Amino acid sequence: MAPLQDALDQLAQQIQLAASGSGNRFSAMLTLPVSSTQPPVVHPQARVGDGGVFPPEHANPLAVSGTVEVRKIVQQPISLQWISEDVLFAPVSTPPSPDDLTVPPTITDQLPVQPSIPVVGTPVPAGVPGAIGLLTGTMPVFEILDELVSTTATIEARWRVLDENRVPITTFGWSTNPGIKGKGSEFFPPVDHILNNAVELTLIPPFVDFVSLSPPAPVRRWIQAHFRLTAAGVSTPWIDLEQAVDLVPLAIPTVLLLFFDPDFAGPSLMVLPANSQLGPDSVLTILKSVRTELDTIKELVDFVGLFIDLVNALDPVWAELEMAWTKADEIANLNDIDVVGSPWWAVWQNDREAEDEFASLMFFGAPGRSLQAFNDRGFNDDEGELVVNLGLEMAVTIRTLYHSETADFVPPDAVPAGRVTVARKPQGCRGTWCWAGGGHDITTFGDEFSSLRFGW
Repeated sequence: MAPLQDALDQLAQQIQLAASGSGNRFSAMLTLPVSSTQPPVVHPQARVGDGGVFPPEHANPLAVSGTVEVRKIVQQPISLQWISEDVLFAPVSTPPSPDDLTVPPTITDQLPVQPSIPVVGTPVPAGVPGAIGLLTGTMPVFEILDELVSTTATIEARWRVLDENRVPITTFGWSTNPGIKGKGSEFFPPVDHILNNAVELTLIPPFVDFVSLSPPAPVRRWIQAHFRLTAAGVSTPWIDLEQAVDLVPLAIPTVLLLFFDPDFAGPSLMVLPANSQLGPDSVLTILKSVRTELDTIKELVDFVGLFIDLVNALDPVWAELEMAWTKADEIANLNDIDVVGSPWWAVWQNDREAEDEFASLMFFGAPGRSLQAFNDRGFNDDEGELVVNLGLEMAVTIRTLYHSETADFVPPDAVPAGRVTVARKPQGCRGTWCWAGGGHDITTFGDEFSSLRFGW
């Protein structure tokens, strides 16, 4: 019989990792193919789908037999018998010195028989004196034995997900029978719910810039199972099995919504990047599609809640917005864009251009997207510059632009905190008669934007 260590190693080598899925949801399982002539025994909590049970189980898939080295003290029987005769050793000395004896010692003669109680004057009997001895019993003996062990191995496992560089990702979600779910960077399932028990994994997709209506190229992820078997105090080394899966990034459109009034009210202007394939009829559709994907991971990362809430708020009122729109990576003069027009026959009525009109905004985009807004034309910061940087929330709202300090752009006026920076405070005068004391002083960013541009 092979050693138990070898038997465990061979059994571990038969364990396989299977993984499948699409989007950002995958199912992974450690399986052990078992040859059996018996009908499969289905675990009552096995996952059922596609008209059958996956995978079937057989009884004791981790049964293993082998020898283990056992060290023990055993009592061994002894039986000693002897017959001896009294002899005379050479050299003759009284008594013989051990140093003078050879082994075996030389015998020169036999000693005469002596009675046990000599009697003076009684003749000594003829013959050779001797003795008979008998010793029986047990004595402790140390032994090393090979002992046969037949048992069921236990399995320990840890699940992780690695990025394209084989670096563990910090957060993913999991669920498995019986009702176990959670999130984190690694998952240690109970030892009795590892083999042939599916683990459902929810991955956070990379957030990338929306540049095409076609899905972005997938990125590689690796589902890793780290496991070992143990039986009778013997364990295999930890073994890593990995299965590659393709995770499709989530494309986030860059959308800037500027409103004439605070609290996202009044006429509005939507600005899209110059290369955007979207228009006013498709922007909401794409935003809602992104919202649906984010709904699948909102329990893993709460920062996506702002994006979801904003789309939920826009959805029912989108068709009612009085909105103009344009495509540009930068706008040097917002006065060139009409937001509220006038009838062709009302020649005495001026259109309302985008310059000096905006009091609130919403900004959507991939992490790292930025917006620079200037109170002066031509991206000149002499009258003030406001910078909005998108983080993992992928959305920023400013319910009022009537502020002048970074410290003013905090919740609830600017959400989330820390995404809006005053690069240069509002200052100067706006109007034809500023030189004569007329016009108005520029003290905030409300109703003052004259140019803007997207960045990274």
